[in-house]
Amino acid sequence: MEFLNFGTFPLFRLPTVVLREVLGIMTPIENTNLSLASSGAKTKVKLYWNTTKYLTEVQVLKQPLFVFYGKPTVWEYQITTNQEEADYEEETLNEFKKWFTYLKELMRFKICHILFDTDAFKNENQSFIDLLKPEIQSLCSFTIVGDTESDDDVAYILKDLPKSGSLILNSYLSAAFQGVIPPITPQLHIANGEWITFSQFIEFRAAEIIIHRCKLKGIQLNEFLRKWMRMESHRCLQNLSINISSTNDLQEICNLSHKVVQQDTPQFVELTFSREELKAGLEIQRHDGVTARLFLTEGNSGSILRMIVTGNTLI
Repeated sequence: MEFLNFGTFPLFRLPTVVLREVLGIMTPIENTNLSLASSGAKTKVKLYWNTTKYLTEVQVLKQPLFVFYGKPTVWEYQITTNQEEADYEEETLNEFKKWFTYLKELMRFKICHILFDTDAFKNENQSFIDLLKPEIQSLCSFTIVGDTESDDDVAYILKDLPKSGSLILNSYLSAAFQGVIPPITPQLHIANGEWITFSQFIEFRAAEIIIHRCKLKGIQLNEFLRKWMRMESHRCLQNLSINISSTNDLQEICNLSHKVVQQDTPQFVELTFSREELKAGLEIQRHDGVTARLFLTEGNSGSILRMIVTGNTLI
């Protein structure tokens, strides 16, 4: 990791108020570089640099990144090591650990998002996770990616995720995956849901649930909708997107009390995480009067059942 070089300007002789202003207009790269000049410089930067205006993201990739979001600029610290070396993974982990510890002490940041590629360091994944564990409880969101089977690593991550954080699970998981999704309340996206059973699905608590390659049957989704109507599950749900395998599934799903709704003009509903367009379909009603629209859209792998909670009165 390289930083810019400074001249000999006697910055730390400035009055405290002026010093705060100067550090405030300097970039994270410049302030970090300045702090490396001496232990005294580090103490001054740590004391007078207001870092609360930055949102911090950590990306565990082949070349890990620390990303600091300001307004309107984004700064990145990238760790680069020789990928041809035999001890590449261990060396990268050590460099990451060094800079993670240093930047956290200097900036006192709380991580808002982690992007974790389970393919990047197969032999060191759990060491990276252990280092990040103390930060996970304050996360806004965690995204996991990867193209090769990563059941053990993902299950290890899920044990520590907070209820208040969103989970974007885009890594490859086998049909035998045994990890437990925590009762996440904001968003839950799962790219490969072959492993999800009905008993697991019915325990999901997120406001937005998007699942691809799910193996749930129409009769199981029908039972889910009946539970929703009886206020027995998913009371916080706003938006559901889940694939169905056939028109037979659709007939089974719709075997409940409903109202057919036409949609001649575009209509949108504002949800917590998105603005969704309502399509013609079926309307179901919960015991407390809240309604939801059911309709189909087409995805890359076939038909998608959409459920959007629209309000507490019938349209």
